[in-house]
Order: sequence, then C-alpha cells, then structure tokens
Amino acid sequence: GFLLGWITNWIALKLIFRPIEPIIVPCCCKTIKIQGLFLKRQREVSVEFASFITKKILRAEHILAAMYRGPSSDRLFIKITKHLQDACDRFAGCD
Repeated sequence: GFLLGWITNWIALKLIFRPIEPIIVPCCCKTIKIQGLFLKRQREVSVEFASFITKKILRAEHILAAMYRGPSSDRLFIKITKHLQDACDRFAGCD
C-alpha cells in the first residue's frame, strides 16, 4: 500500500514537472514534443490562478476588513485622524 502510493506519487510528479525544457523526438513521419504537463500549460494555469486569487482572496471586502479590524487598525485610524485634522486646519487657515 505505502510503496505503491509512493511510486504512484513519484510518477505523477515526474509527469507533471519533467522534462522542464521541451524535447523533440522524431517518430515515423512526424516529431513529438515532450514536456512536463504543468510547464506545457503554465500560461493557462497562471491565468486561472490569478483569477482565483483575485476573486476569492484579494477581494476589496477582505482588504478593507483587515484594515478596519486587523491588528494594526488602531495605527491606521490614528494616521487618518492626523491627516484629516491637518487638512481641516489648513482649510480653516490655522497652519
């Protein structure tokens, strides 16, 4: 069980990531290009991964929630208050 699982995983990883550079193999009347499955589809995978990250993780709601309720939110509100106070003082002519 363990050995078979380990061998299966090893073969799967080799098929996914090896060979890194494409290898051209002449075969009968045509040539065959062999390359790791992930690297062959890297651009497509990158687009899907970026889409997933922006839709599920880096959402505006999550970023704002972290800013408002995160561990450094108190520092954020101190900076906002300072900048607003400075802006109000400049507007009122109280430099």
